[in-house]
Amino acid sequence: MMFEWKDILTPLTTLGAVWLAAHFTLRNEFRKKELEIRAEQLETMSEKCALSLLSMGNYAGYVSYLIDLYLNDIREENPATSHVESEKFSLWYEEASESKWLYDEDLLNWCSHSLRFHRPTDFEKWRNEVEGTRDRICAFFLISRPGQEWKLRLGKSKTLYELDDFSNELKQSCASMKEFRSHLVENIAEDYRKLLRSEPNNLWRLLSHWRTTVCSFFRRPPSPPVS
Repeated sequence: MMFEWKDILTPLTTLGAVWLAAHFTLRNEFRKKELEIRAEQLETMSEKCALSLLSMGNYAGYVSYLIDLYLNDIREENPATSHVESEKFSLWYEEASESKWLYDEDLLNWCSHSLRFHRPTDFEKWRNEVEGTRDRICAFFLISRPGQEWKLRLGKSKTLYELDDFSNELKQSCASMKEFRSHLVENIAEDYRKLLRSEPNNLWRLLSHWRTTVCSFFRRPPSPPVS
């Protein structure tokens, strides 16, 4: 029985076109959803980390402001004073912790967790700048953080020079966190732009792949007759 190639190619072409359209549509839908999820993650991370950095910077700045304020009062009231008792300067910490400038601990932990798993390079900087500033403030004011071993350290005074130095250290931390905030947001924004520029396989690439598959099929050597 004679046959023509068009008898094979016509239904094969039709079937291939249907498969190609379905595959292309489904692939694009999956890719689109993947891009949407990733873009939303980047937007959320950028917003929350920038807010947490701003909050910690404001808090550290407020602690520095209180130290300067009360040291100025102490020097005016008694110029001969050289030390401040812990019972007194611990009240400055309490004032800062009860103010509107207190950072959000849950937000800070969320950002730490997200950066640790998704942006390990930025996380190292975050740990030094943000977590480090928080821990230094607690240590300076003799406060044990949750999960740390509690030690009774009341009765230890600090010199006015120590308080001055720590206030200046906090000012430097504020400037460093501000710079890091701009750096982190720009890094995440660049990842966001790269994500939007990434395109799924287009129709011509899929057509080329399908054409190669069909041509390779017809180039196969004939099977030997079965004896």
